[in-house]
Amino acid sequence: MHFTYKYINHEIEKFQKYSDFIFLQVWCKARHPFNIAKFDQYPELQTIFNKLEQNPGEWAQFFVKAVKDIYGEFLKLGKAQKKELSRCYQINNNVARLCRNNTLVPINYTDLQKKHRKISTLLKTFYDRLYGSESPLILKEFGNLKDIRVLHYKAFIEKNFNGHEGVCPFCGLNPIKGNDHSKLEAYDHFIPKAQYPFNSINFKNLAPMCHECNSSYKLKINPVLNIDPLSKNATKRKAFYPYSQEEWKIKITVNLHNVDFKNLRKEEISIDASCAGRLEEIES
Repeated sequence: MHFTYKYINHEIEKFQKYSDFIFLQVWCKARHPFNIAKFDQYPELQTIFNKLEQNPGEWAQFFVKAVKDIYGEFLKLGKAQKKELSRCYQINNNVARLCRNNTLVPINYTDLQKKHRKISTLLKTFYDRLYGSESPLILKEFGNLKDIRVLHYKAFIEKNFNGHEGVCPFCGLNPIKGNDHSKLEAYDHFIPKAQYPFNSINFKNLAPMCHECNSSYKLKINPVLNIDPLSKNATKRKAFYPYSQEEWKIKITVNLHNVDFKNLRKEEISIDASCAGRLEEIES
């Protein structure tokens, strides 16, 4: 990253709070058959869940069924297993620490599947859908994530670019749409939601990215993993955190290997990036 974004506190963070409560206070404390009293400590979410149970729509029933089905699987686990899953949840949602620490490894769906096959399948179905065009969080019972995201984007652009068109910090080249545009840039998951559970609705793991970076280059690339091109072995590495309060200076060097500029071919141009003390981050 060429520069960082300024994180903003916003109503949209409530969706991650809902996720935190459901995972840590409902599923990880599963005892006895499920009932609505499990939400007593979070009256707002309890009211929402009650309304969803009465909503016959597919999206509402998906959410209700997922919460109950996953709770049922957690009931089968021992105390130590629940404690371990709670730890994994908190690690996967501490995106800043995952970027700074090259020894802290988040759990992925592949590893989760080996330990808890049914739970892994249910969690992937649930978390994959929490953020997207068919998210149950778009329902009026939740306050409509889609509408709240528009408000978040406007506040975000105002904070980071004074409301105007900005520059994508990931490539440093392409524009980020300002508040005078009718469309929004897509929010990209820094830690890929397809590979890692728990953080698909965490806005510390979501950042606006230009269309070129999001659709052509980033895709499902994992910035916190280095994959050897020959052995395919993966090792944890550091990465620039999009909302870091640290500052760094990246040096870009362009080398032209032909003095005949009019006939210069792209293979005769090399671009190198460097940043003092940030080798792993640059490679990411």
